[in-house]
Parts: sequence; structure tokens; C-alpha cells
Amino acid sequence: REFKFDRVFDSGCSQEHVHLNSSRRVVMDFVNGFSGTVMVYGQTGSGKTHTMFGRQWDGGEAEAGEDVERMKRDFGSAHPEDGIAQRTAREVLDALRSREEDCGIKWRMGVTYVEVYGQEVYDLLKEGKIVGQSRVAGQRYVLDGQTEWPVKTWEEIHSHLREGDAQKRKACTAMNERSSRAHTVFILSLTQTAPGTNKKISSKLMLVDLGGSE
Repeated sequence: REFKFDRVFDSGCSQEHVHLNSSRRVVMDFVNGFSGTVMVYGQTGSGKTHTMFGRQWDGGEAEAGEDVERMKRDFGSAHPEDGIAQRTAREVLDALRSREEDCGIKWRMGVTYVEVYGQEVYDLLKEGKIVGQSRVAGQRYVLDGQTEWPVKTWEEIHSHLREGDAQKRKACTAMNERSSRAHTVFILSLTQTAPGTNKKISSKLMLVDLGGSE
């Protein structure tokens, strides 16, 4: 079957290169008031989660050969292994702060981190508790913002990413099959208010790590 695609990245491409040439345009649209989705799809082990969420670290855990003090010093800046989620969060925050300083635009942003497995939706920021009484109800709770946490800084977003990642690992340990069949969704919800007119625009950006395509 023939199909069209825009670009192919080889195995040597950096995380930054992939983001700049695939997801960044959607991030720009999100800041400008349009909702969008960035989705990674492929077989288990193909690198989907690494592309979307990169390497998770807290600035105090050194890997082999790495210096603890350097990691602490660089915590606030981008790391080469940061994924689309981390790069997106930093770019959005930078853009919103610039708009607020230059144009007086006020903003409010929240994050949601859920996992969909079978017919259930799990809130990764509430100890993996099931959301709603069914998948449909759970989706409505998520879209209505009832699983949302307000954020203003990169440190807050990073903390939520780590909390969700830890919960995913815990769930996968308890039921290994879930690690390759669950879909993970990280959502940024944004409302911007124009000065003077108080006109509001709202948008959502969904970053989706699908389960294994096999």
C-alpha cells in the first residue's frame, strides 16, 4: 500500500532535531490559541517513550560517569536527552512569559497526565486511581479539566512528569503486559486573557505515547 510522509529521521538524529522538525509547529499553534496533538506510534521498543518523554532525572541522581554538581547546575536548562514533552513545556513557558512582559497578556496553564489501558483511564498524578466509572466517563472527566493541576514554572511541570513516570513504572511492574499496551497522554491546557478587552482564548495540546502497535 502506498502512503505519503513528510520526513524520515535516521538513528543518529538528536532529540532536538526531531522536535524542531516535527512537533514544534504544533507547539507554536498551541500558544497561538489552536488545539493540537503530537502522537508517537510504533512497535514496543522502537523508541516512542524516549522520543516523547526523554530521560527522566531529578537533578540529584547521577548516572555512571556524570558529575552530581553539574547535573544540579544544569537542572533548569535543556538536556540533550529531553523529549518532546520537556522541550514543549520550556518553549511554551518562555513564550507565555514574553507575551506577559511585552503585551500584558495574562495566562493560566494546567497539566494532566493519564494512562489509558483497556476500558479504564488512570490518573497518574493521583496515585494511578481510576478516573470515572467507565472509559467514556473518564475521558469526559479529563477533557473537562477535573484531572488538571495548575502550573506556572518548569519545576512544577517537571515534578508532575516525574510523578507520572514513577506511577507508570509501578503499574508496569505489577502487570508487565500493561507497559506495552497502555496509552499515555500528557495534556497542557492553556487560557490566555487579552489586556483591556479581557477576551479569552483557550487551547489544549495533547502529547500521546501510544501502546505498542504489534
